[in-house]
Amino acid sequence: MGFKEDVTKAGKWLRRNVIGGPCKYCKKLTTNVTVDWWWHNTANKLNPSNAGLPKNQMYCCEKPDCILERNKEEQEWNEYQNEERERRDKQRAATREKNAEIRERNAAIKEEKECNKNAIEYGLRLNDVELKELTKGKKSRLDQRESWDKLIPKLLVDAFVDGKCTEDEMLEIWGVFDSPDTISGDARRVCSALITICGDNKRLPKTINEGASWEEIAEGIWQLANAHEKLVEFAVALPESQHSKEDLEFLINISEENRHPILLDYILDEEKDDWDIESARDLLETKGFDDYPDAVIEVLDGANWKAAAAKRGLLQL
Repeated sequence: MGFKEDVTKAGKWLRRNVIGGPCKYCKKLTTNVTVDWWWHNTANKLNPSNAGLPKNQMYCCEKPDCILERNKEEQEWNEYQNEERERRDKQRAATREKNAEIRERNAAIKEEKECNKNAIEYGLRLNDVELKELTKGKKSRLDQRESWDKLIPKLLVDAFVDGKCTEDEMLEIWGVFDSPDTISGDARRVCSALITICGDNKRLPKTINEGASWEEIAEGIWQLANAHEKLVEFAVALPESQHSKEDLEFLINISEENRHPILLDYILDEEKDDWDIESARDLLETKGFDDYPDAVIEVLDGANWKAAAAKRGLLQL
């Protein structure tokens, strides 16, 4: 180290340990450099006099009045931090609520578009007289809407107004849920399935007997919903895509926690092209993996099924 650097270093040492600096509060020279973790950055917003002070160069002597002032600033800083934290939490909560409203609104718009599309397709199959009667019927239901909206959830009232269900069906389905003001979460998924079945009873899942009451149909739909959030839509498919009772019971069975719930995730994931009911049955029943959930997970993760089987003595060589 050169002479100039030595002098500079010695000067800094003298200023810090012998000469010191002016106390921030009384201006008396002191070598006591206060800890700056709490005030150095954002505290400048609370006390502009802090601005411009170099890092680790805030001096505070040991006089009680000065220490009291410093503690007061530190307390203000802590209160400011708490207020900022609360503000950010409220902002994040408001953002989450707004996003939830947007998702719900978009879902309603999508549902309305689908309804309008179905109405147009249906209308094309009607003659002028039938179409006129259909339009007249919807106008009549629209006139009743305000009174229904006061007690019945919007999802059901929309279905009634759009002709997806009759007045009696709307009231019966509402009763199945114990007549709530709103329907959300899994209950909304189940209610949507019931409305779909109103419009086309051929979409009744094969696990539910024809002629079942709305309570029995709802119970069957709930069984599907509890098995997997996507299984309801999967089961209430268009007639040409309907799944057999055996297939649906197979999916409900493997959904149980001690069975193969992850395999069910793969079957219902549209992006997992390698897995469907047939390939799942083959793995569990034909290849003998049914009693080995850990082996099934290994195969789902990309392991060769023969290696997983050999590891457990299932492979006959």
